[in-house]
Amino acid sequence: MADSNPSSSDAAAAPEVVDTTTDSPSTSAEAASSSSAGGGEAAAAAAGEGEGAAASVSAPAGLSFSKLGFGCWQLGSKGTDDYWQLEYTQEMANEMVGLAASNGFTYFDTAGDYSGGDSERQLGEALKTLDPSLRAKCIVGTKIVPNNCDRVEHHLTEQLARLQLDCVDLFVRSCVFVCGAHIIG
Repeated sequence: MADSNPSSSDAAAAPEVVDTTTDSPSTSAEAASSSSAGGGEAAAAAAGEGEGAAASVSAPAGLSFSKLGFGCWQLGSKGTDDYWQLEYTQEMANEMVGLAASNGFTYFDTAGDYSGGDSERQLGEALKTLDPSLRAKCIVGTKIVPNNCDRVEHHLTEQLARLQLDCVDLFVRSCVFVCGAHIIG
């Protein structure tokens, strides 16, 4: 029986990223090796026609986002009584973040409310374990829930401390709706 899976060299190909210094899609290896002294406009790249759902990415000049990001909601979970029903240890977080970064993921998404802030703590620690060349490619985004928007600076300061960062690349207001448009937060 013939093997219908792609060859191992095809499967190991780097994911496509958007290099905003050139305003064009490229592989992560190409994005890492490209350099541009000019600013350039924000880029947006979409999957080609006929390739399924169009994934678009736009970013300020100089940032390169992989089309897929690493969601960190599960990091910091404490065990069977927690949402994910598994304890995510720091060692697990280090391994997952390391594997994601070494396989071309550049965007890491977390939030102050994920596991009571422990997602940010574990992500911050895991990022410190990365090789500096991989860490330099990482884009960190975190979120604030609407209920906390009355004290944005206070919450951002706490989130930066948990992440052990001086700044984040993306800070957005998160909003979760359930029946009746009730905001959870």
